[in-house]
Amino acid sequence: MNISGLDGKLAPYKIPKLYEKVDALPRNATGKILKQVLRNPKQEV
Repeated sequence: MNISGLDGKLAPYKIPKLYEKVDALPRNATGKILKQVLRNPKQEV
């Protein structure tokens, strides 16, 4: 589903203004998503 398909399904303030598609989410050894790396992609794991 693309962002234009969210009109009418979500409140306007909940629809993201932009997004970036990534191949895989960065995870730590226990499998948790590394949100810091997503916020700052120049940071290495």
